[in-house]
Amino acid sequence: MCRAEMHHLPVVDDRGRCLGVLDAQTITMAWDTTGPGRARKPVTVLLRGRAPATVAPETPIPDAARAMLESGTDSVAVAGEDGALRGLITGRDLVGALAGEPRRRGAHRSGMPSLYRIEPILPDRPTVHPGTSRIPPA
Repeated sequence: MCRAEMHHLPVVDDRGRCLGVLDAQTITMAWDTTGPGRARKPVTVLLRGRAPATVAPETPIPDAARAMLESGTDSVAVAGEDGALRGLITGRDLVGALAGEPRRRGAHRSGMPSLYRIEPILPDRPTVHPGTSRIPPA
């Protein structure tokens, strides 16, 4: 998701049918910080358990937006007659279509951003820990 600069990830079965859509917020909320081994689980565990909102490729944009509203999500899967996923429309896509602006891809960034950020917080005055010297370094 980070490399592609996308916030939504469709999950499909062996036949290419959409089982659901994961977003960055869902993945972040489900992230287990106690260790990498505990974070390993099937993505289907993170799906809501109900079929995703789906529209056909020829569906008018207002109807796709309505399907999104009715499903209470910010994305809708686009599926062909065979049920296979053809694409995904997001709220950002709808706003871009309304504004007459196509989706622009940003400059590619190297590396993967973290799901959290660590910032050092330094004390206002030197801290003395038990069992350490109180003599400042020279």
